[in-house]
Amino acid sequence: MKYDLFISYSRKDFEEVSALIEKIKAALPGISYWFDIDGIESGDEFEDKIISAIDNSSYVLFALSENSIGSQWTKDEVMYAKNTDKKVIPVLLKGAQMKGWFLFKFGRVDCIDSTNQLQMDKLLHNLATWTGQPIPEQKPAPVVETAPTQKIQSETLCPCGSGKLFKDCHGRSVALTPAPVVGPTPTLAPKPSEKTWKVGDYYNVGGKEGVVFWVDETGKHGKIVSMDQAELQWCTKDEYNKGLTGIATDSSNGMNNLRSIMKIAAWKDKYPAFAWCADHGDGWYLPAIDELKELLLNDEVHSKVNGTLEQKRGSVMYSKGSYKRYRSSTEEDKRCAWLVLMYGGSTSHYLRYLNYYVRAVSAF
Repeated sequence: MKYDLFISYSRKDFEEVSALIEKIKAALPGISYWFDIDGIESGDEFEDKIISAIDNSSYVLFALSENSIGSQWTKDEVMYAKNTDKKVIPVLLKGAQMKGWFLFKFGRVDCIDSTNQLQMDKLLHNLATWTGQPIPEQKPAPVVETAPTQKIQSETLCPCGSGKLFKDCHGRSVALTPAPVVGPTPTLAPKPSEKTWKVGDYYNVGGKEGVVFWVDETGKHGKIVSMDQAELQWCTKDEYNKGLTGIATDSSNGMNNLRSIMKIAAWKDKYPAFAWCADHGDGWYLPAIDELKELLLNDEVHSKVNGTLEQKRGSVMYSKGSYKRYRSSTEEDKRCAWLVLMYGGSTSHYLRYLNYYVRAVSAF
């Protein structure tokens, strides 16, 4: 059986991790995961079962705590995932800090703080994007209502402290005004920034840098293209000769194609274009053919993105009419993969082992 997530954790954190999984399930009902309480049956070989579960999971979620950092089991699970090129997603449990062997091996990896709602929203958004599920709708923070304003009536005492009725004191010459509310007045929590984006914007958030080439109707979510490009093979000649097919068939979401490629042993050596894009960091991938068409064949998008790339001293994309080809992650058959021909402003498919230009893209 295939899983989206393998949950690596310490049994000492069972209740907190179970609650975390329930939050993920509530936001992403279609997500599949392997959790040892459900996944190991009586009589199963423990180590073999874990290795099989990691092999058949797209991602490994590591519930990071004092307990799991100190556990040899979780260390073995995470290191096995790393050695098999699985993406490890560290999630800090309450009060946890990255340290020890995990800090040594994964110090530059972004961690999700499970107690921070904004970071949890980011995790859910990323998981939805990576697993091809609907992006969960974020609920607005509850608004704290202030106490109702009290108005001074003619029968109340004057707030000046004279002990007289308001109508017999300052009320004679001063119009009725609101009296100060007794006790502390609750204040509204500061509203988090809700930045919106548009095509052509320079994006540099959390170390992820690129140019926006697509946004949704809210302007809060979209996709960026990398500042650089390379000339690479879709796969090596040896891998091409194997005639593998049906491994990267998604035409609209390149992340799904990357996930399929990542299941192949030593995939980074065999699929250079995919590896180069993934090496840009979390969430980066080789675009599917439809994503590539939006980036390169939509004249308005191409012009705006190139303008920003030039301004920020990135590698500009080739324009229509040039004898250049850009690769997509979408295969056509066991011999060819789809690409964009800049000369004719069209799409076609060519041999996988030939070197053509590559750009990395990422959702945000």
